[in-house]
Amino acid sequence: MKKILYSLMVCAGAFGFMSCNDSVEDNSRLTYYVVFTLPDGNALDGNAIEHQINTPFVAPEYAATENGEDVKSKVTVKGIDDVDATKIGIYPISYSAENADGFATTATQTVYVVNSAVTTDISGSYTVDNTASTCSDSGLAFENVLSIDIEKIATGIFSVSDFLGGLYDQQEGKGGDYAAAADVNLVQAFDANENSAINFLKSNSIELEDKKSVTVTNLSIASDGGEYTLEWDAAYDGKTFHIVAKKDIEGE
Repeated sequence: MKKILYSLMVCAGAFGFMSCNDSVEDNSRLTYYVVFTLPDGNALDGNAIEHQINTPFVAPEYAATENGEDVKSKVTVKGIDDVDATKIGIYPISYSAENADGFATTATQTVYVVNSAVTTDISGSYTVDNTASTCSDSGLAFENVLSIDIEKIATGIFSVSDFLGGLYDQQEGKGGDYAAAADVNLVQAFDANENSAINFLKSNSIELEDKKSVTVTNLSIASDGGEYTLEWDAAYDGKTFHIVAKKDIEGE
């Protein structure tokens, strides 16, 4: 029992000595990360720029500071040279720099090369027309509850959620890995009773989770003044599809 008490007293003394010892070093200190901003002072990260096709492209202006000091000279920028001002598309730019303590900061910016004259907005939820949509496999037929979504990304640029019309994603219950999503651009603006072709920003061949590709052809959209009709052909897994999807035109 005495040994235990003695040990406790020694430990208490050691802790007391450490608490009173002014030589204990505090290694904590501040570190300042590199901050990327736009000329107007807003954050650079997540910024998007629309650039008119077939006009000269100039690298975007930005500032990089560390604790208030200009450190732009040590910033690495990637993607500027990949922007093709002659081709509608989505071009990411990345910025990165390390501070004095070796901690990195990164920021991304997106340049959208667009045709500003293509103002028609085809975004929204489209219902797949199960009476007009067909599949070469007699065992597969489109139900009347399937839909696809079109999201507007920039002027004339859109993301289509599924070029298989929801057949595998929704009807067969395979989920989003079997939705053939892709980005497209509307070739021209149109009013009532006009048609417009749609181009793929990258490829019309979309690889799914099973490593098989959906190849889309004859993609077009039409307006009759009251609704948009999106139509295309697709080939996947030895089957061919003709898909028609429609959306009411709101406020037009």
